[in-house]
Amino acid sequence: MEPFYITTQEPLVTGTSNLDMFLDRPFRLDNGLILFCRNGSAEIEIDLKKHKVSPNAEVVILPATILSINHLSKDFQVTYIAFSKALMDEVSFRLEAPFFGFLKDHPVCTHDDRMRIELVNELINMITLVYRDSRNMFRTPILKNLLQCFFLNMYDKTQRFFTRQQKKGHDRSEELFHAFISLVQKHCIQQKDVSFYADELCISPRYLSVITRKVTNESAKEIIDKHITLEIKVLLQSTEMTIQEISNRLNFPNQSYLARYFKRHTGKSPVDYRDKKSNANPISLSNTL
Repeated sequence: MEPFYITTQEPLVTGTSNLDMFLDRPFRLDNGLILFCRNGSAEIEIDLKKHKVSPNAEVVILPATILSINHLSKDFQVTYIAFSKALMDEVSFRLEAPFFGFLKDHPVCTHDDRMRIELVNELINMITLVYRDSRNMFRTPILKNLLQCFFLNMYDKTQRFFTRQQKKGHDRSEELFHAFISLVQKHCIQQKDVSFYADELCISPRYLSVITRKVTNESAKEIIDKHITLEIKVLLQSTEMTIQEISNRLNFPNQSYLARYFKRHTGKSPVDYRDKKSNANPISLSNTL
């Protein structure tokens, strides 16, 4: 089930939603996503990191990110703008790489300055209005320009933070930790051993766990297992792949091994997890068209 309907012909869509479809249902987003909270509150997870969302919070989720929601208030509502990775690449070519590192680490920003809130509102409203104007022969290039304006404005408002971070620099352990997380997100489907990641970082497995415990109070193995478990949940929830197919996809020896692994980390069998989520009430997004 794809929650945002991005196509080559329609690389950007906008609408409103309470995001119930992500409630305790991790989903990998191949597209980029901007959320602007209008009402209510939520606790969300972006690549296993928890964030609070409240009115006027701006959430920017980069492509290839796993999103899930742990809690929603009954009145929660966001305006969303979803866009393809190709479109993201087009509109962000002027922006420096550290900006996207900053967004990865700080995807949620709650505005308290009236001018900033009004500016973000205006940009989102303009994107929404142009999206609705489906007969506009210049609709796609206008949307590209407005999306670029959105990111340029965000770059302007945040660059002092990530440039300060660049000047200050991370200590060695923080740099290694961030490199480790990037490697896990890239390779955990095929590589489950701590030794692989330690070798990639040119450090010992024991030292890698010392680093991860310093930053997160978790061992390197625990972090790897969390990411693998999340990948299993995504495939169980958002695809119709059989347990055997998921086992093959994630490089487990067999279906039984995957089932034992998943139950050890979640308390549920893969079948029970899938059945429980499938029986939950389906929620749809409300499109602004």
